[in-house]
Amino acid sequence: MSPDTVAGLSRAAMWRRRLLAAVQAVLLLVLMLGWIDSMGFRQAKPVLHWMTNFTAGRFTSGTRGYDPIYGTRYFLYVREPGDGPWINTGAGAFRHTFDPNKPVTKLDYPDWGGGYAALARGALATLLNSDPSPQVAAAYDFVREHTSEMTDNYSRDPTFAIAPLARARQAAGNVLAGPGRSMAP
Repeated sequence: MSPDTVAGLSRAAMWRRRLLAAVQAVLLLVLMLGWIDSMGFRQAKPVLHWMTNFTAGRFTSGTRGYDPIYGTRYFLYVREPGDGPWINTGAGAFRHTFDPNKPVTKLDYPDWGGGYAALARGALATLLNSDPSPQVAAAYDFVREHTSEMTDNYSRDPTFAIAPLARARQAAGNVLAGPGRSMAP
């Protein structure tokens, strides 16, 4: 093994692994900033607003080349291999991250209250509560509709059982208030 490798992985690969894992870290950061905002520290709101497109966009960019069913994947390439340029579109990130020969048909862990889909659902509810918008409401709706069995699991694992407040629904243009929809998590 050369000095440039550790456990068979090049340093660049290890760096990319840390960067790729950042997708879930972003969602956790949204949860923390939302909590901070809810305690009255309004300095968190501009950061939450800035994070909205990355957080919600993965579930609302189907027409722009990012299939929303892939929105809860653990990692996402944001840079070309090696020291290539940064990828600056959702379609580009999608193309570099996912294998078209291995299609995905559901969100990751759609019925587990502690899984990636639950984290995304909680982060989107947090964004709705702090900085509501039609994009976030649509993303929350998408994730909620694809995690219908998760609500039952919240009794065993309520970590991410965060619900949008009624005022968030109204501010987002009532997108969430469609027929048969409640504001429960």
